[in-house]
Amino acid sequence: MLGGGIMKLIQIFINRPVFTSVTVLIAVVLGLYSYANLGVALVPEVDIPVVTVSTTYRGAGPSEIELLVSKPIEDAVAQVEGVKRILSYSLEGVSFVVIEFEYDVNVSDATVSVSNKIKTISALLPEDAEDPVTEKFDINAFPFMTIAVTSNLPSQYAYDVVEDKIQRRLTQIEGLARVEILGGLKREIHVYLDPIKLYQYRVSPQKVAEAIQMGSRNDPSGHIVQGRKEFSVRVLGEAQKVVELENIYISLKGAIAVRLGDLSRILDTTEERRGYAKYGGKDAILLDCISRPGSNVVDLSSRIRQTLDELRSSLPEGFDITITDDISSFVKEAIHNVFRDMVVGIFLTGLVLFLFFQRLSLTVVVGIVMPTAVVSTFIPMFMTHMTMNMMSTLGIAISIGILVNNSILVLENISRYKDLGFSSLDAAEKGTEEIALSVFSTTATNLGVFIPVIFMKGIAGQFLKDFAITIVFSTLFSLWVAMTLTPMVMAQVHYEKAPSSLERKMTSWWIGPYNRFEAGHRSFVKGTLQYPYVTISFFICLFLFCLFLIPRLGVEFIPKVDRGVMEITLELPSDASLTYTEKITGEVERYLRFLPSVEAVEVAVGGSGSETGVNRSRLRVLLTDDPHRPSSFMLAEQLRGYLNSIPDVRSSISASVSGGGSPGKPIQIIVSGESIETLNIIAFQVVDIMKETSNVVDVDTNWRLGRAEYRISPVSWRLGYLGLTTEAVVDTVRNYITGTKAGIFREEGKEYDILTILDPLHADAIAKIQDFPLPFREEFIPLSSVVDLSYGTGPTSILRSDRNRAITISANVNNRSVGDAFAKIQKRVQDISLPQGYKFSFAGEVEDIKENFAYLYSAFAMSVILTFLMIAAILESYLFALIIMITLPLSAIGVIPILFITRTAVSLYGLLGMIMLVGLVVNNAIIIIDYGEKRRKEGIEPFKAIQEACAVRLRPIVMADLTSIIAMLPLALGLGEGGPYRAPMAIVSIGGLVAGGTLALFAVPPIYILSWRFRYWFHERRTSTSV
Repeated sequence: MLGGGIMKLIQIFINRPVFTSVTVLIAVVLGLYSYANLGVALVPEVDIPVVTVSTTYRGAGPSEIELLVSKPIEDAVAQVEGVKRILSYSLEGVSFVVIEFEYDVNVSDATVSVSNKIKTISALLPEDAEDPVTEKFDINAFPFMTIAVTSNLPSQYAYDVVEDKIQRRLTQIEGLARVEILGGLKREIHVYLDPIKLYQYRVSPQKVAEAIQMGSRNDPSGHIVQGRKEFSVRVLGEAQKVVELENIYISLKGAIAVRLGDLSRILDTTEERRGYAKYGGKDAILLDCISRPGSNVVDLSSRIRQTLDELRSSLPEGFDITITDDISSFVKEAIHNVFRDMVVGIFLTGLVLFLFFQRLSLTVVVGIVMPTAVVSTFIPMFMTHMTMNMMSTLGIAISIGILVNNSILVLENISRYKDLGFSSLDAAEKGTEEIALSVFSTTATNLGVFIPVIFMKGIAGQFLKDFAITIVFSTLFSLWVAMTLTPMVMAQVHYEKAPSSLERKMTSWWIGPYNRFEAGHRSFVKGTLQYPYVTISFFICLFLFCLFLIPRLGVEFIPKVDRGVMEITLELPSDASLTYTEKITGEVERYLRFLPSVEAVEVAVGGSGSETGVNRSRLRVLLTDDPHRPSSFMLAEQLRGYLNSIPDVRSSISASVSGGGSPGKPIQIIVSGESIETLNIIAFQVVDIMKETSNVVDVDTNWRLGRAEYRISPVSWRLGYLGLTTEAVVDTVRNYITGTKAGIFREEGKEYDILTILDPLHADAIAKIQDFPLPFREEFIPLSSVVDLSYGTGPTSILRSDRNRAITISANVNNRSVGDAFAKIQKRVQDISLPQGYKFSFAGEVEDIKENFAYLYSAFAMSVILTFLMIAAILESYLFALIIMITLPLSAIGVIPILFITRTAVSLYGLLGMIMLVGLVVNNAIIIIDYGEKRRKEGIEPFKAIQEACAVRLRPIVMADLTSIIAMLPLALGLGEGGPYRAPMAIVSIGGLVAGGTLALFAVPPIYILSWRFRYWFHERRTSTSV
């Protein structure tokens, strides 16, 4: 019996139907309002403890970047508390330092600490380097929409239009964090220096830059008061037109000056082209739209589309705007499919209940109860600022099977009392009171299971938190509805003791077989009770057999989803020019555009982030919406052969969209140490192992040697003899080749850089570098007089891990689980003998699996412990709690075979389903044991008590399990957008529920009997000993 206070409260709800219905209606109205105002996103907000520091140093090579930028930053940030790992990427002209912190570190505080440390060493960085930019890594800040803009205008003017009219307008949309531009070229004013003329006039590049800075500027010089008026005084010295820059004079020795136009060519052009973007075969400018945290991306996408429609008419002729990719469509469809599966699940659940109860009126009761609990769940979701994402909607969908269980238990028990002749009101009160303890017990176990998940650490903890909280909310509302609305409605429903003729006809095909099942169940239970050892041995053997299937199950972090997008990366030889990269990329693009399932191809040449370089390109292949087209995985496998046939090109193709996890290829092995030569030897051993492993493709390392270098080596004694320094050589070469920002040209409210740089007419041959005029006192000498010149090769990128040089070996996996492939690779990699000071570490999906699965296993263990303690407290018996918990490991007889049969890999979602099973599997056993003990305490012997419990509780157990399984069946099929995310959890749950119901009905009774036999034996022995 439950507490008298709670039962009195339940009676109030039963006896006051208007009050109860009003309470429910208020919850429904608030729930619908909350749903309308919830944010919508693909995945929950995940705060990854990673801080990045990026520094641009134009013109510097990877070796200089490593020595002058990356290493000083690494040494500084290593002093910050809580640092777990430091990675740095030194590339041409840019340094990326990635600092990973422990999960319990506050990322915002860590970002401030890193920024402060960087400021302390800013004086040690090269003067020409830009200030380091410190940012908190935001996994949620990925572009949810990409827009391609093509036009017939010259590149610099098209860029201005995109920046002024499109980007600026879009960033005004509420909820949009920023819009990033990729491709296109900014306008830039180039002052092309002629080294011959500079030598003739004895003018250095630095002096030219200083003359432009001082000769073209405006200045607010103050104000003058004259009588009653005040006049502002301004000096207007800026050039109003580009051609006016030619009239800037540079002073020379002897009180004479020379025009800038006589020393150089001034051209209104664009910044140096180091990359470009294309869409549909045309040059394009791409805009990546990134949303603010908690925004509704579906609504945001709609407002962006509306804004673009308004902008089209105001753009110059020839401009074309195309939305190439919109994740919000995927999100919208995925969430729509979840609710579709929910509606189907509710309908099928109602159908099952009708077959059991043979009453349309009782089916209607469930049709009212289930949506009420679902809608009410949106209230706390809104109050806790959750979003509708893949995890929260999955929590709602998966809880459909749980929501109905409580109401079924109450409904079935009330119906049983009605069949015994009680009035509707008395049946509602007595039936609810009798079953209340079981309902509260099963609810408590369901809640207890998800508490550890809510407090779980790591990415998985943040990722799964929304799922766990949603199920907790929905479970609490299902309890509220089951104990208030369900008995109230049942008290108001009046039906004949026997079903109507229509109801009998509609269920006649089912009742006969089910009655035979009940009869068979009674005899089978009697047999298991008579031969308990045989029964238990059978289930143990079945369990051991299933354990042998575990090695055959695949392992992956998160299921991969076909979103109709493939991404191809190409890397040409390190000395490839942009023109050559453009040629090869163009050939691949044309090949792809003529494939039957391809709708469009988006191209970006020049790389990005830690993979920058004119020898790199990325092609995003957008497939058609034709449901009959081959999957992107199949197309990727077909294309891999073509890509591998292109000579001197390293390629990689990805055909999946992961809903979380680390970026890059799934298998990444990092070998770190001091000597790059030793690292290369070890890396090639790993490469051979990966290539020999079946289904492992796109194997590659990030170390590249072979980029041609023209080396200028200052000769110390020559410099010393002339009184010059290495810095003078560096400045001269940099000013000519990289150029110097000499000022700003303003026009129509926009600013453009003025760059002094060597005239391309004098930069067509490397040999001309030796003739660069080097300032010496008031004269000039050729650069070759103080330096040695030679050719060589150098790295295109340098990776460092924990302040040591490192090489990453990475690979994709095709038609095989990542975990299975990595297990084979790791076993062989461990046999490699490493010199002292060298070590292996892992990244990518394999690290996600190792780190986050450990958190899930901990949560699973904690769920088991909490469930055991709660059952013991509810039943007031550790022994019976232990008996019930035995069903948990034995439920593997349902989980492992169904994973094996459906070829479903063990993933984050599958493991979460196993945690959820801790609460679901034990519920049936609780119901059996609870009723059996009730009857035993009334004086019936244990054998008959447990036999009666199995007979009486058979129908509610079968109903609850069957409705849960059928409610999850649409999810398990994994149909539609986002289906592969939902399927593993539903599949695991279905397998566990089948096993749990079977164990509760056939394994728990003999264990219960044996426990009482042991008790009696122990009591008799103790009695005889005392006598």
